[in-house]
Amino acid sequence: MHLGQKRYADARTDLRRALDAGSDPALVYYNLALVSLEQHDRPRRHRRPAAPPLKANADHKAARTLLDRLQR
Repeated sequence: MHLGQKRYADARTDLRRALDAGSDPALVYYNLALVSLEQHDRPRRHRRPAAPPLKANADHKAARTLLDRLQR
């Protein structure tokens, strides 16, 4: 919800809390990557945020799709 309202700091805070509370790291890192994408306008910068979800779960399909899209 915060992301849709462009409240990026709040989105990051909530996602980090979710991670601390034991949420699926791949899902949290994927959503953090989406926050990063919304905040930056240069595609080169976006490749790094897509890597943590894949490190947490190499089968995370949405993260794999995101990384593939960013590498094009």
